[in-house]
Amino acid sequence: MLLKMIVKSLITDPGQVIRRAYKRTCPICSHSGRFFTTPHHFFTEAVCPSCGSYERHRLFEVFWQETDPFMGKDILHFAPENILRSRLKATAKSYVTADLFMSEVDHKIDVQDIPFDDGAFDIVIANHVLEHIPDDARAMREIHRVLCPGGKAIITVPLIDGYAMTFEDTNVTDGYLRQVFFAQNDHLRYYGSDLPDKLAAAGFTVDVFQIDPRREIDLGCRRGDKIFVCAK
Repeated sequence: MLLKMIVKSLITDPGQVIRRAYKRTCPICSHSGRFFTTPHHFFTEAVCPSCGSYERHRLFEVFWQETDPFMGKDILHFAPENILRSRLKATAKSYVTADLFMSEVDHKIDVQDIPFDDGAFDIVIANHVLEHIPDDARAMREIHRVLCPGGKAIITVPLIDGYAMTFEDTNVTDGYLRQVFFAQNDHLRYYGSDLPDKLAAAGFTVDVFQIDPRREIDLGCRRGDKIFVCAK
């Protein structure tokens, strides 16, 4: 699988092998050296060639190392990334995966209508999920509902801090135009600096985890990327 990703990356951006590349270190696997271009969306020096992690996975790893929120918890993980799921399962008290379209998950469910009881989980993880969801406000409320009191949602999204308001346009339905407008053909929006207000409207108290610019560069994380830690 990793070899397949590297081949696709080289097809996408063959010139990367001769360009000068900054030496980065992956906090997940400790690889140090060149990172590769993402194979589907042209983000250079974004994929670790050793473990296949993307920028958001490495930021998540730093958050995990520095806060350790998952040990002994009941976790619900939407759109679970392969690079995270086995380690989370080993750490958690219980670990449930869910997605509407992925095949290798415990439950095929819609985050807008989660079929679990109120307060069923200590942690809900949704990395780059909400930008795909038609009614993201409803999804946020559902995530809040299934968390126990004091539980936390760990949420990341494509974010542009320069946008005061989340940018979305329901008239953009063509896959190519969605890629032009929102960077991916199944994305519905780019979030702006109003995201904490949206999460607060769903009932959350929101904290932000972010690392300093030098570490972003050295660890191959996206500039200005944030993890929203949303407590019930």
